[in-house]
Amino acid sequence: MKRAKKFVFDGILLTNDRKQVNFTYHAEFEDSQPITFSESLEFEQSLPNSEIIDNTLHFYHIAAGVSYYKAHLAPEIASHGLDPWAAEAMTDIYHQGLGEFLYMNDLSVNDLARFAPEQSQELPTTEKSVNSDNWLVPIGGGKDSLVTTTILEQLDRDFDAFRVNSNDWVDRQLLEIGAPTQKVRRTFDYEFFASNHPQFKGHVPVTVIIAAAAVIVAVANGHSSVVFSNESSADEPTLTDYKGLNINHQWAKSSEAERLIKRWVSRYISADLEVFSLLRNMSELDIAEVFAKAALPRYGQLWSSSNSNFRQDSPGKLDWDLTSPKTCTVFLLLAPFVDREVLIEEFGGNPFLISDNHENWSKLLGKTEAKPFECVATVEEMRQALEMAKPKWPELKKIG
Repeated sequence: MKRAKKFVFDGILLTNDRKQVNFTYHAEFEDSQPITFSESLEFEQSLPNSEIIDNTLHFYHIAAGVSYYKAHLAPEIASHGLDPWAAEAMTDIYHQGLGEFLYMNDLSVNDLARFAPEQSQELPTTEKSVNSDNWLVPIGGGKDSLVTTTILEQLDRDFDAFRVNSNDWVDRQLLEIGAPTQKVRRTFDYEFFASNHPQFKGHVPVTVIIAAAAVIVAVANGHSSVVFSNESSADEPTLTDYKGLNINHQWAKSSEAERLIKRWVSRYISADLEVFSLLRNMSELDIAEVFAKAALPRYGQLWSSSNSNFRQDSPGKLDWDLTSPKTCTVFLLLAPFVDREVLIEEFGGNPFLISDNHENWSKLLGKTEAKPFECVATVEEMRQALEMAKPKWPELKKIG
């Protein structure tokens, strides 16, 4: 793969009456022309013209840059405008968030650059953005965010739903949720992703990028909180001690990532906007039980946790990949709480009876060194779900 010598954050340009924001970057090389990258966010309303909005856009610019930085892994990162604390925080986000990428490409953390401070230490902001008690809830399309919205409805808590790059079936889910919806269209540098020039590819901390986009909307609309649906299982590493680094596919959903995002917002953006996960102290089994009893009867055939629905090339049709680790995880978590016939119909099949899933079950139940590189439950939660489901699912005796 061709390595760059420097990765540069170029600029932020607002167009279309401040409804569209373009973010640009480039990589410099010793013996060839620079490669430029760009992506954009398109909002439904014009963004206010203010310093606090500029600070949210700066956060997004730096966070989203990880997708393009990783292509050529320059040893130097420049023009980011970060002070010492922010430089260290963003270094953590890039290094931890690219953990799976490093593992898949047989690289180490030493192959990644560190953000060197370019500004003196800034005092925490005193700017405030909140002008309502309304929360902003990112909607992923799966069970977790539906548990969050269900709990908020039961508490009679006002909230807006937030979605980046929606599609037909997610739009139907949003209609059923019934809350006001804030949508953002994220357009990637498709020419870059489709190009044939050699580049490193792999997983990036997407949830951090989504959080940065949600913060823009929350500040623009005066929301009091950005409320995610990340649970305790996101803290368990997928693989321990790979070249001195614990690898966690879900690191961007972890409590560590949440603390960094929350502190970034309070230091550089808004002194009163909160960022947290409503489900942080719940286990996957707790969430599955709430979903089965309070959300599934309402949202049947309007949700999915299968990654096949969220790829960039997804046709937008709601479906389940019955041989994916994620599908196996969600099916087993729900098995103790949902009637057998109802669950099989909801998923369009029974993953327990598919022979190709043998490796999935081995990894999910801790019989191998590493869990699947997916957003899955902890090994202990999967084993507990297995024992709870066995009375209703006799085929599980062959699995574990």
